[in-house]
Amino acid sequence: NVSGEFIDKNAGTNKPILISGVSVPTANYSLSNLVVFSSIDPKPLLVHPNAQTKAYGGPDPVFTYTFEGLLEGDVLFGSLSREAGENMGTYEITIGTLSAGQNYSITLTPENLGIQAATLAESDIEITEPPSLVFSATPKHFSAFASGVSAFIYTYIGTGQTPYGPTSEPPTNAGEYSFLASSSDPNYFGSKGLEFMILRRL
Repeated sequence: NVSGEFIDKNAGTNKPILISGVSVPTANYSLSNLVVFSSIDPKPLLVHPNAQTKAYGGPDPVFTYTFEGLLEGDVLFGSLSREAGENMGTYEITIGTLSAGQNYSITLTPENLGIQAATLAESDIEITEPPSLVFSATPKHFSAFASGVSAFIYTYIGTGQTPYGPTSEPPTNAGEYSFLASSSDPNYFGSKGLEFMILRRL
């Protein structure tokens, strides 16, 4: 019986196969070390990343996964990575350095890392009041600041017996009002408000 065997089990092209069991029906010839060449294809390996989330500004989570097709005794090593970017949004999880060696061809099922807006506590937001809250025929501008936040939306509303707004325009006339500063930066979520009174000029 003629049989052949690769010299090793690893995937590759143009690999030698040692043939045995071949005979020649004549005394004039002898055969030894008959070799032919062929290929061993890598075994398909399917990796399923788990969807992940994190808050803006936080560290990446460990990218975990499940897999199908790894033979007993073989191992996966390395780690998954992701598409570059740190702003709020969705980023594709990528193969990174994950590998099972040359004998496997890894296919990654699509999955993403979601970066969510970081939450601002009220203590993170500093509100600056106008120099004076006495009527002066000029608008009373308030402003807000928080580290890393690019911009805020301001809303003014009259309270009590003062009809006003809601509007982004600061009030001028004497009365009672509330002020709300809300982050308009997509990477941050949060707001802070206060109530104030514009006093009549004596």
